[in-house]
Amino acid sequence: MSRIYLDWAASAPATEAALDSFTRIAATNYGNPSSLHYEGKAAAALLSAARSAVASSLGISQNRVYFTSGGTESCQIPLLSLLRKQHSEKTTILVSAIEHPAIFNQCTVLAEAGFTVKTIPTTSIGRVEAEKLARLLDTSVALVAIMAVNNETGIIQDMDTIAEVIKNSAGRKPFILCDTVQTAGKIPLNFDLDWIDAYTLSSHKLGGLRGAGALILRKPLQVLALGGGQEQGLRSGTENIAAIQALAVALAESMQQLPQNHAAAAALMGQLISGLRSIPGVCILPEERGAKDERFSPYIVNAAFPGLVGETFLRILDDHGIAVSTGSACSGSGKKRRVLQAMQVPVAQAQSSIRISIGSSTSPAEIDRFLEIAQAQYQRYRT
Repeated sequence: MSRIYLDWAASAPATEAALDSFTRIAATNYGNPSSLHYEGKAAAALLSAARSAVASSLGISQNRVYFTSGGTESCQIPLLSLLRKQHSEKTTILVSAIEHPAIFNQCTVLAEAGFTVKTIPTTSIGRVEAEKLARLLDTSVALVAIMAVNNETGIIQDMDTIAEVIKNSAGRKPFILCDTVQTAGKIPLNFDLDWIDAYTLSSHKLGGLRGAGALILRKPLQVLALGGGQEQGLRSGTENIAAIQALAVALAESMQQLPQNHAAAAALMGQLISGLRSIPGVCILPEERGAKDERFSPYIVNAAFPGLVGETFLRILDDHGIAVSTGSACSGSGKKRRVLQAMQVPVAQAQSSIRISIGSSTSPAEIDRFLEIAQAQYQRYRT
């Protein structure tokens, strides 16, 4: 049985070029880039080349690129840096209600450390409510975290409106952390916006390998964790040169192919949403989403199958050769669907939902096959 992979938002298959790069470098470039001998200098040269390539792909200067172990660490470094300043007058963190667990859950730790964490409400489609954000902004706010594209529903935030709200707020601008893990290489975004202080990337969401990510900073941070001083002191620990090079390769590929991949994904998503809506009882979350709705990423859709628990349906589909998810792979298998509940989706409907995410090699035939199996199994097992 040929399997159909529809969980690209959790992890994308490595591209041939990224895998080739990783394998070659892992086998031949074993030096530590901090060492002063020939092998170390060769590794350092590869690291510098990867940094330059990532910067070039994003249209930024290379001194803004810091390599990490992945998206989670990239998100947490700016958050934990606040602990170096917890005795200042800025003690409030604003976080959107639909943030990835890497940010949302880390904020609970900061709350235990004495920070005041406030949640920014969203509309029923998952966009940050600009007026409510404006009311939350005051001189005590140290950091605002708003992800560019949500990993569970695909909603794209209105960054221009958010920028205006922040720029028009009273007092000194807070640090702005933007999770762009589901954005880079997929959705057009200017990575040189002057009002965003930090962007985050994850290699394996782009077609690279796990174990590498990047934090893009407007200016250096005073970090909490110290060590050997790698990555200009921002992220100590010996760099994973092979995975970092694969990240650079995958990012370059995805940015170069973004227009055509985006157009192809939009067509597939239109086919997928129309097909899901043709299945009796199934609803798209949010229900207002159109088949080719430009407010959403064409790579991610959330759909509810009322009368069948999402986790149960996931296992049924898996038995039939189809991989989907019930939301963020980092959320565990709990029944709570925080993101959907923040969008005022009824609990029963949220618990019956699955996330379907597509990628560059997804085909129309795979979408048709998924729809055929999903409809048959839903009609068979729904209560």
